[in-house]
Amino acid sequence: MIGVASLGALLLCMALLPRFARRNQSLHQRLNDRLEKEIGLVAKVGTVTLKRHYRVLSRLRIHLSNLEAGAFLFVGSVAAVLFVIAISRLALAPAVKAGHVYAVTTYLRTFVNSLDEAP
Repeated sequence: MIGVASLGALLLCMALLPRFARRNQSLHQRLNDRLEKEIGLVAKVGTVTLKRHYRVLSRLRIHLSNLEAGAFLFVGSVAAVLFVIAISRLALAPAVKAGHVYAVTTYLRTFVNSLDEAP
């Protein structure tokens, strides 16, 4: 049951990853393009244009931060559900030994860490 739940979590993450990656790449590309043009802007344009430039930069950074926070929340929620499933299954199982509990929780922690480190 825990393995099936982990596989489901992995498949869900794999299904959502392309959308996240496209959005992340788009925001980073826009931010990098703006930063590359910054030196030319500072030397040539007026304060109104500069203020708009820095306002756009701050919004891009906020969007990137929100996207990363959403991904962190998603992975954390998936991890919490997996741990609830594992602990409840272990609590209801007859004659569970401490080594088994340790092995399952260590496996889940490693699995969740690898989900968190995925691109």
